[in-house]
Amino acid sequence: MRQGMTTGADDYLTKPFAPQELRDAVNAQLSKLVRAEAAQAQIVDRAVTQALAEQQEKIARLYEKRMAKELSEQWPDSGHAEINERFGSATVLYADMRDYTQWTQRLSSNELSEVITRFYSSVGDTVHLFGAKHMQFVGDGMLCVFVDSSDTQSVNHALRAVKAALGLQEGCKRLDSFVQQKYSDRNLPAFRLNTALHSGAVTFTKLDGLFASASQSTPVGEAVSTALKFFHGAQPPDWAIAASVQTNILLNHAARIGRRAMVNVPGRQGAVDAVEILGVHA
Repeated sequence: MRQGMTTGADDYLTKPFAPQELRDAVNAQLSKLVRAEAAQAQIVDRAVTQALAEQQEKIARLYEKRMAKELSEQWPDSGHAEINERFGSATVLYADMRDYTQWTQRLSSNELSEVITRFYSSVGDTVHLFGAKHMQFVGDGMLCVFVDSSDTQSVNHALRAVKAALGLQEGCKRLDSFVQQKYSDRNLPAFRLNTALHSGAVTFTKLDGLFASASQSTPVGEAVSTALKFFHGAQPPDWAIAASVQTNILLNHAARIGRRAMVNVPGRQGAVDAVEILGVHA
């Protein structure tokens, strides 16, 4: 018996044995084989699923990089552009969805479009309420520019941009409650935004024939490009609202500040000194 087991046998019977004992021994080995094959299949399935997920994530990252590149090219530093207005000091707000890849995987394109449209249509009034000079949609994100004007001098553009960003966060909470209820079976992540604020010079130019369309006025400058790409670096901060130190200086202690970090922004020389915005003082 020992010699048989050590040379690879899975079981043994001693004579004399009943037919039922033989059947039971064979069935036990067959069951063991089925379980082993099922376990192996699970391992293979997990490996394939993980490989597909990694491939999908890689493709999503490549797609986002390509989109970021194309967006950057839409705000060129040179080319055929007519300068309409130039502001030496302005605050740029750019907000886009977190976990966008997960949303695209769990909702159809029409469902996701409905969610994005519902959100930005509901918060557009908030942005205008705080006196945004310019607002446009960039993919799943929203780009806003705040400047000082004769009817907003009592509250500078940086503070109005921060209040608009906080309003967007409140809008996120309302929409998340609606979405989680409507799509309760989709295991969706919480609806959240990455919101970046950066202050500096902004020029509005009229670009002719962008995407074969009629000319349109578009904000350009370092403040715009930095805000657009702020959360696209290798290690973006896990903050809902981030403001550059240039914006924070203009706030003049009006905002409640959380963490602080140096953030590497793609395509920008030198890291951005940034702070987390938690709220504003009453």
